[in-house]
Amino acid sequence: MPEIAEVARVVHFLRLKLVGKRIASATAVDDNNVFGKVGTTGPDVEKALKGKKVGGLPALVTSAV
Repeated sequence: MPEIAEVARVVHFLRLKLVGKRIASATAVDDNNVFGKVGTTGPDVEKALKGKKVGGLPALVTSAV
């Protein structure tokens, strides 16, 4: 399991480099164990992602309870 600092670094990088960009292409292996449980397929996921704009990422919890 990753540490909070590692997750925060990845989120920071994704906000800088990915948010606001469009997905040119996607590859999803057609795995029934993953997609079959929700009633879709790898190709359906690829089609759904292609051309979509990446939105913002939620803020991380900054204090532990």
